[in-house]
Amino acid sequence: MRPFRRTDAPVIARLANDAEIAKMTASLRYPYPAYDAVRFLRWALKDAGRSDGAFLVTLKSNPRIAVGTAGVHLTRSGPGIGYWMGAKFRRRGYAREAAAAVTRYGFEGLGCAEIEISCRTVNAASRRIIKRLGGGRPKLRPGWSRFYRRKLPTLFYMLTRAQWDHASKRRGAAWVR
Repeated sequence: MRPFRRTDAPVIARLANDAEIAKMTASLRYPYPAYDAVRFLRWALKDAGRSDGAFLVTLKSNPRIAVGTAGVHLTRSGPGIGYWMGAKFRRRGYAREAAAAVTRYGFEGLGCAEIEISCRTVNAASRRIIKRLGGGRPKLRPGWSRFYRRKLPTLFYMLTRAQWDHASKRRGAAWVR
């Protein structure tokens, strides 16, 4: 993973132009136009001095190949993480690694006491990732979907540093660290 650059708009637009990503996220739409990627990067880079981070997820074996995005977002309601992977890169463990990395960054780099992670009720892959991160009982609430233009059943998990530390020990530090 690496911080975003202004030149990342074309690759983000290509990867995000996927109905399956839009269905599972709150704010992405489909089709995903190139100007949305430019707008997103303006937002992500405008506060580069702030202590939160959004990252382009790249292959460890070839950092020039982007596979998705992940980030810790500091909002008025508290910190949260989000991630998505391009279609060709799903079911390969990249989302799991990215979610673990940004969660670690939130707890260790930013000093967060707790981090919110949410996913659609139908997103079994994200539910498994969140559970491995230490997520306990979720709260079922409506969550916005730009794709569907309405609220959908969404699971909201509040992950504490203690839960994260316990998951690190239980699953092995290499997986979550």
